[in-house]
Amino acid sequence: MKKDNHVAAHADIEAYESSICGAVSGLISRFFVSPLDVIKISMQLRAASDHSRTLYSTVIEIFEKEGLTAFWKGNLSAEILYSTYGLSQFYTYRLVNRTLKDFEIGSTSNFLAGSIAALSATLITYPFDLLRTRFVAQSTHNKAYHSLRHAVTSIYRQDGLQGFFKGASLSLITVSPYMGIFFWTYGMLYDIVNGTFLPPEATAGFFAGGFAKAAVYPLDTVRRFIQVQGANQTNFSPHPKLHSYLETVRYILRENGVQGLYRGLPVSVIKAAPASALTMWSFELSLTTLRKITGKERALGP
Repeated sequence: MKKDNHVAAHADIEAYESSICGAVSGLISRFFVSPLDVIKISMQLRAASDHSRTLYSTVIEIFEKEGLTAFWKGNLSAEILYSTYGLSQFYTYRLVNRTLKDFEIGSTSNFLAGSIAALSATLITYPFDLLRTRFVAQSTHNKAYHSLRHAVTSIYRQDGLQGFFKGASLSLITVSPYMGIFFWTYGMLYDIVNGTFLPPEATAGFFAGGFAKAAVYPLDTVRRFIQVQGANQTNFSPHPKLHSYLETVRYILRENGVQGLYRGLPVSVIKAAPASALTMWSFELSLTTLRKITGKERALGP
């Protein structure tokens, strides 16, 4: 039996439902994928001379040096990030996609709505993304920040308000096509899988998430380099201070070649695919649960 796609333009779902379910799905997926995110960022920011570190050796090194809890470093800021991002993204996506429905542009509306929603959500949540990156990048034994409050006050004192938005423009360039590609691919795959024995939201989310992440990954690597720039940079990164996006790209290419832009890609795809599957699955589950609680169970669809 076919299921309704509740992120489709024609879906009968209220904006507040999209917001609540988006926030819940962000919280759930973040908790389970945090270890993969820590590994990915650690691989992206490792020293250029460290060619021997593999995915396995990175996991072992983090565990031996910092213990099991290190795989959830910065998770408080990350949970705030993902829940707020999910709320903002799904709310905006619903409003934009419903508006674009009147223009009859087909699946292109999914790409445009996803891109616009990502821009909005990224601007709102970017400071939390920067904090998360710095908490993950710093060593447990050489901490620049000892708490979320300490991090916020330190960054503001050293760099002012703009310190919370280092790399933001590149993030917008990265995340806009990423989410556009994701929702565009998700919509097509959902229609293909729907009615088969596979769960459509999880299956479509899995493959759409992996494909979209691989497509924009070099931009994500450059973004991480920019985010750890600052007064306490030696606590986060072995790399020299870089002053622009172009300089960062040149540095990565000079030190590691093109493959330097793709460091950590396997673990990033391994993270993005199940995270996206979990996000879309938990979004649908949250919607069902919310409607049971509010007594609003009803048939949805075109």
